[in-house]
Amino acid sequence: MRVHTGDKPHNCDVCCKGFSQRSSLKRHMRIHTGDKYHKCDVCGKVCSQRGNLQLHMGTHTGHKPHSCDVCGKGFSLLGLLRRHMRIHTGETPYDCDICGKGFSQHYNLQIHTRKHTVDTHHDCDVCGKRFPLIGQLQRHIRIHGSHKHYDCDVCGKRFSQHTYLQKHMNTHTGDKPHDCNVCGKRFSQRTYLKKHMKTHTGEKDHVCDVCSKRFSQRAYLKTHMNTHADDKPHGCNVCYKKFKRPSNLKLHMTIHTGDKPHECDVCGKLFSQRTYLKKHMNTHTGENYHVCDVCGKRFRQRTYLTTHMKTHTGDKPHGCNVCYKKFKRSSNLKLHMTIHTGDKPHECDVCGKLFSRLAYLQKHMRTHSG
Repeated sequence: MRVHTGDKPHNCDVCCKGFSQRSSLKRHMRIHTGDKYHKCDVCGKVCSQRGNLQLHMGTHTGHKPHSCDVCGKGFSLLGLLRRHMRIHTGETPYDCDICGKGFSQHYNLQIHTRKHTVDTHHDCDVCGKRFPLIGQLQRHIRIHGSHKHYDCDVCGKRFSQHTYLQKHMNTHTGDKPHDCNVCGKRFSQRTYLKKHMKTHTGEKDHVCDVCSKRFSQRAYLKTHMNTHADDKPHGCNVCYKKFKRPSNLKLHMTIHTGDKPHECDVCGKLFSQRTYLKKHMNTHTGENYHVCDVCGKRFRQRTYLTTHMKTHTGDKPHGCNVCYKKFKRSSNLKLHMTIHTGDKPHECDVCGKLFSRLAYLQKHMRTHSG
């Protein structure tokens, strides 16, 4: 009956989490005590619960008997498949009692709830960094050195777990045992392959709490969240443009310095950013993985394919609120708006002339160099 009433009389003395059954509380306590009874016969890893061990064994056997009927993704446990299906159905069974927002996974609800109860954070005694979950704090503590026992014989880098060292060794050996069964691309770690597979399945299980935009990776969501924050503390001392992250400012400065540290090993062409070099390398390798289902045209990047598909659909989702002209890309709308606002943020350092677009300024600069 506690399933229906929601009664959870058994509380954890450490984190105050409630449980409907004493056995569930007993299993939960192993998180705090570190007791682990179930050992993997293959690699020796120890798990606190038998279910976790069964889940771990799938990394060795690769057995995934439960497949998604929509995208074909395989799962080792039926419960994981059921949880995955919510991505396709849009089901959000877990609601926040405070603001009513729904979530597809209970873990995401727990993370969200801590935004309303800020007093549940766990602080690191060494550096003061705060974490919403005690498990995250326990993993973080290892970076301060006391738990790093496994050394790399090649570069000397230290790791807190032997499995991390094993994965790291692939960076030296060049071994890429995990290959994509769609495009054949190979990866040194299974986690990299899992992230890559989302480019084929279109799976986006990380949702922005502000605008509900979905992302395939947590890192992309984290970067996106900066668009909702007004704070831009890192300013360029040349053009005074502001950035939310110091890495973005560092990349921006290459526009002014002209620094191009990344060189193509094939043709010697120089690039200011590593991502530009990686995209350029496709011109030599001929790699075109993303194929248009309508006309068969191939593209090196999924973003190019997404933009191309609009030539078939005619979709122009970005509209100007002044003259109602529509555009296929948000960047084109942003450039168009300068016609109405008269904004000219790009200034010539030689004569002081202003331009609405960087391309116009670059073209103008040739008049001085000539």
